[in-house]
Amino acid sequence: MAKKKIAIIGFGPGGMGAAYKFRGNPNFEVTVFEHGKKIMDRRCPGPRKCVHCNKGTNICDKTDGNSGSGPYTDGKMIGETFIGFREVGSNILEYVGTREKEIPVIIEGKEFYKKFGARFSELTEELKRKANGIDLKARQNDMDYILSSQAHIGTDKLPEFMKNIEDYLLNGGIEVRNNENVISFDSSRIQTSKREYTFDHVILAPGRKGADWLEEELKKNNIPVDYRAVDIGFRVETDAAVLEELCSIGRDVKLSFRKKGNGDLIRTFCVCPNGIVSRETYERKGFNLVNGESGSDSIKPSKNTNFALLVSIPLTKRVNCNNYADSIAKTFHLSGGDQVVGHRLGELLMDRRSNESKLKEFRIHPTLEDVYLGDVGLGMPYRIVRSGLYGIGRLSGNKKMIDHFGNGEEINAPPMMPGLDQFSTILYAPEMKRNGLKIKANEYLMVNDWLSIVGDGPGVTRGIVAATASGILAAKGIIKKYSC
Repeated sequence: MAKKKIAIIGFGPGGMGAAYKFRGNPNFEVTVFEHGKKIMDRRCPGPRKCVHCNKGTNICDKTDGNSGSGPYTDGKMIGETFIGFREVGSNILEYVGTREKEIPVIIEGKEFYKKFGARFSELTEELKRKANGIDLKARQNDMDYILSSQAHIGTDKLPEFMKNIEDYLLNGGIEVRNNENVISFDSSRIQTSKREYTFDHVILAPGRKGADWLEEELKKNNIPVDYRAVDIGFRVETDAAVLEELCSIGRDVKLSFRKKGNGDLIRTFCVCPNGIVSRETYERKGFNLVNGESGSDSIKPSKNTNFALLVSIPLTKRVNCNNYADSIAKTFHLSGGDQVVGHRLGELLMDRRSNESKLKEFRIHPTLEDVYLGDVGLGMPYRIVRSGLYGIGRLSGNKKMIDHFGNGEEINAPPMMPGLDQFSTILYAPEMKRNGLKIKANEYLMVNDWLSIVGDGPGVTRGIVAATASGILAAKGIIKKYSC
């Protein structure tokens, strides 16, 4: 048969997974459109000091370009779940129907990264014994604990790791058109910033930052779009000893629980043991977000551990939760003077702002040097602040905090993170996880005869391994379609 032309929009983990499955297949001609740069051409100067500084440019490429946010993240990769009720970072269950069908898809994404040297943890008898002990304590606290197979590359080694994947795909016949932005698409053509193309099938993999553009284009093509909840909260930085036991079992500690009364879902996410807090700059949107990083074993660790403490916000049906989150981030941009805002827990509880003049008094020193020490309450909605403080109370076992922010609720169980409630613990804001859109598709992520969706932007996944797995799954569906 004549070669079928496949267009992949976006070369993050989802796009890479799809390209990987097509690599070497003589029946397909694959072109990837990526508005950002190749991995080693990317830099992030930021308006102030940045670990990825490149003088002479004002544009941050930290979240744009080949492999998406991949080269400048912590490098945590989450595989299949060992203990827990769901697969982490995946909404693939909604499309394939059962968890039994979802797990092999996730494992295929995991095997992709193992091919390039990622070493994932295995569930040994010793690990299972220790994890079961944590799971029991979590249940006593009315919390869900999830332990998954995990790999960690390290922020310092991740660019080279992802470049090896980039080289493998580029050397295998996959054409990537960098710095070529897709403006619009329909069933017969793609219009980019440079020219118009025709294709037989399009795979949408624009990532979370492309969700707004994607929504507009889908609506133009009369494809229904719904919205997922967005997660908003804080990056918490505390003494590494507070999470040492939990992180020794699985470095990315996943705990989730609900606040009695309003039912807010609160969860821990993206734990960076002995890591540093970092900033993500979104020039085009006009705000900054906070994140975390951990280096490889060759990097001298910090004395702190940081993690995201998030509150899930599902707004009224058919309301775009990401727009709501962006408005909060812009408020912080105004109140923080173009910086991430930091606030000591003890001072927040005293209804008092933090102040740089007292920085020498901090027992836990902030690892984010470019931080505005102030008041997170000026930018964060009251409900999220209360739910976040309630969450710290629950995790630390602080009965006064649980009682005050949980409206009289009582929990009598050994705490999961004793010491988290100390005065010097630092809360950074805003921390957000935009969860993409919600689009109907079949078990191979095919929306219709000419369009497929993969990765975080379209809301299929929420993480690196799952996004890659979704790309592989979508490519399988296309190959099967044209093989019939």
